[in-house]
Amino acid sequence: MPQLDLLAEPTMFEAGAELGPAGPMAMLESAGVGISAVDLHGICIFINAAACRMIGYAREECLGHNMHEMVHGRRPDGSVYPKEECPMYRAAQAGAPVRVTTEMFWRSGGTGFPVDYSSQPIMVNGRIRGLVVTFSDMTERKQAEEALRTSEERFRTAFDNALIGMTVTDLELRCQQVNARFCSITGYTEKELLHTDAVATHPDDRQETLAVVRSMREGRTSSGVLTKRYMRKDGQPVWVRVSVELVRDGEGRPLHYITLVDDITERKRLEEEAEQNEVWLRFTQSVAGVGIWDWDAQTGLTKASESQFRLYGLEPECQFPVGEEFLDLIHPADRERMARELSHSLEGKSRYQCQFRVVWPDGSVHWLMGKGRVFFDDAGKPVRSIGANLDITERMQAERALA
Repeated sequence: MPQLDLLAEPTMFEAGAELGPAGPMAMLESAGVGISAVDLHGICIFINAAACRMIGYAREECLGHNMHEMVHGRRPDGSVYPKEECPMYRAAQAGAPVRVTTEMFWRSGGTGFPVDYSSQPIMVNGRIRGLVVTFSDMTERKQAEEALRTSEERFRTAFDNALIGMTVTDLELRCQQVNARFCSITGYTEKELLHTDAVATHPDDRQETLAVVRSMREGRTSSGVLTKRYMRKDGQPVWVRVSVELVRDGEGRPLHYITLVDDITERKRLEEEAEQNEVWLRFTQSVAGVGIWDWDAQTGLTKASESQFRLYGLEPECQFPVGEEFLDLIHPADRERMARELSHSLEGKSRYQCQFRVVWPDGSVHWLMGKGRVFFDDAGKPVRSIGANLDITERMQAERALA
């Protein structure tokens, strides 16, 4: 493999020397930015190829002409831009450099483009003889800045008006941005929350929270979802569902967290109430000896309460029997009558109501009273049947004892 002799490579200075007197001019001509030189009257005495491309004029059209009038004589609104107000003109009078990023140059076809331009006085024997102007077309950069600004405005609008809480926190979990909904959830003001970790996680939920954060920091996950409690400013806990994502830069370094916070306190209350009601219902059914069943005509399956299983001597873990399997649980002497009652109710001839005996797997016989209702669709076909069974064994035994 050939060796690269760095000492044999010409330096920039040596390369310029090789070009001779034309070297500096060739370098200016090859520059990617627009470069022009004007005398104290604004007359162009030099312009490179990049500048010509940007303004749309040939070099011959520029040399010997006033550059301010050609490319800088109008404001963005089309009004006249007097040279006396031009920063380059004032800089030339003062002999000072200037840079401007908020103005426009105009092309030969009449279209304008935003520029970033700088002017530097040309000094000869301590006197100003003209200006060197360098400039770049800022169109793409301005478009990118506008797109970024629009994107940031959209994010900010969505952030501020979101119906759920939103935060941006640093890697130490200090709030950098919070929205109004998050303030409402936690009871703190935005000022109280910014640059602090004022919102505390409930002590019982801290370990799970830290585990989710640790998993993201170690790169095992990029996001996490958990249900936990915050402690509000007033000391009351608030249940929230938190979705958090760790944002990294292009090289994978962690930057900050974005968190979505949904207040689920009311939902948790309703869930707890429903769970408690279910406990009470099961207890009531068990004490009263009542079982509930719900038959779905489409699936052919029956949902049953725990006490319903117990009334038939069955374990609640299994699927409640239907069809012939159900009739097999009925006492042989009552089986035909039971099948007839069920058939009549499904045909809409009568509501289901029947007293019957069931035989448990251990051989014991128990009396039940069943009541139910069938629901039909518009075509008159049964779609659902709901009912209840009551254990009347003791009553039937007492009646027979008195007979």
